Amino acid sequence: MQILLERDAVLAVMEGLARQAARGDGQMVLLRGEAGVGKSAALRRFLDSLANRAQVLLGWCDPLSAPRPLGPLIDMLAQLPNGQAAELGATIDAGDNKSLYARLLELFGDGHRWVCVIEDAHWADRATLDLLRFIARRISSLPVLVVVSYRDDELGPEHPLAVVLGDMSTHAPLTRIRLSPLSAEAVDVLAGGSGVNAEQLHRFTGGNPFYVTEILAAGADALSVGTLPRSVAEAVWGRLARLSVPAREAVEAAAVCGPRADPHFLEEVCPGAAAALSECLRAGVLVATGESVGFRHELARRATLEQIPDYERRVLHRRALAALAQPPIAPETLAPLALHAEQSGDDYAVVCYAPAAAERAAALKAHSDAAELYALALRHAGTTPDRQKVLWLEQHAFASYLCGHVDAAAQSWCEAIALRHRLGDRVGEGNDLRCLSHVLFQLGRTSAATEAGQTSLRLLEPLGPTPQLAWSLVSLAQLAACRYDDPLAMKYTARVNAMAEQLGDPGVKVAARAHAAVVTVLGTDNGWASWRRSGATR
Repeated sequence: MQILLERDAVLAVMEGLARQAARGDGQMVLLRGEAGVGKSAALRRFLDSLANRAQVLLGWCDPLSAPRPLGPLIDMLAQLPNGQAAELGATIDAGDNKSLYARLLELFGDGHRWVCVIEDAHWADRATLDLLRFIARRISSLPVLVVVSYRDDELGPEHPLAVVLGDMSTHAPLTRIRLSPLSAEAVDVLAGGSGVNAEQLHRFTGGNPFYVTEILAAGADALSVGTLPRSVAEAVWGRLARLSVPAREAVEAAAVCGPRADPHFLEEVCPGAAAALSECLRAGVLVATGESVGFRHELARRATLEQIPDYERRVLHRRALAALAQPPIAPETLAPLALHAEQSGDDYAVVCYAPAAAERAAALKAHSDAAELYALALRHAGTTPDRQKVLWLEQHAFASYLCGHVDAAAQSWCEAIALRHRLGDRVGEGNDLRCLSHVLFQLGRTSAATEAGQTSLRLLEPLGPTPQLAWSLVSLAQLAACRYDDPLAMKYTARVNAMAEQLGDPGVKVAARAHAAVVTVLGTDNGWASWRRSGATR
């Protein structure tokens, strides 16, 4: 068993919380610390100590350019009985978060005692963060202990997880645990008999367990190599060099496949890898977690990737792409397919998989992931017809807007407007101008927003009554109301009201009533009742 020093107090706290949760008093643990401080090792030891006293579900967040929507929950499906996994999987694929949340509550209320672990939440997608918010509000009445690990040294004030942590603090029975680096005494124990100067090792690594163990595995010479990140890289490369050629090829393939890989998938990417895995595991270069294998730390994977020549890395990505592309393609593999396609230089595959992955992410309300995937498709669009490219631009703009990246949304709508103009699509151009006007207003660029809105109106008016024209008038009414130009705002809302009746569009009608009420409120501080009633359709 791996030596685990100075973690007894942490394990005792989590053990006590697990017993409390088993009595129906659900608990949440936030386990934080710098990269490599030993969060995963502590969690493995804690889960081993549970034996058969609880149903354990383990999921991971991965450092992908386009994170898997609900990736940790999808990981957990493989640890559930087939029937429960199939039901939850179908709900995830349907993109129905309301039903998904209800099924999770049913699952946790089935009489079992549950321990759910989500590792590396600093890489979590937006849909996973929303799921954490939901569970946090209800955990106190569930027989479940949820442990969430994350790197606190990567959380700035604007990090999405930082916002979620603040939200959860007022709802969940929370226990915050911070793992500290190892003391000089602990490093001395680890270095015993290695020939490495323990005092120098502690000073050089700051007691970070990952750095300590990697340098100890590489030998004393690693301490004399440059800065700390370079030392870790050299430690990883040195360990790789001691492997046989088949084992080293297996490790390189594992690095390309991601933080964890199924051995069968690894065999497809690198024939012969399965036979070499035992050597990789014995050497500690890879570790087994459930049914998958991977690196002890992301730094080790990245160091391995850096050592692979560019050509060989592209070949491995092509093999991974071919293996994942075998039908039937699971929805959760669309994003990895897009990533492997990009890394292998296959533009055609990128534009096949990235938009589909983006649509799935958007359906799961993971709008940031959707925006990144649409951006990936656009970077590789090449000779894609303009009529398709403009749709991706609009979808990228909308997804960016929904996740708060308003500047990116404005840029994509500007590009979409230019494409719609080139295509001679006046309706589409006018509608995109209206959307641009809205985001420019959000950016505080009121004059530019008004200009874009008026251009939209000039394009759409000659085409007669259309929903696009109605919404353009709604946008202009809003802008006029915010400038306290009551007569102009009322003029636009009157036109919208008339057009709503003509089009039979209740949404336009509600918007017109709302803006008319806003004009009254802003101008006279009266009309609040009208504003509250404006949301009721007739």
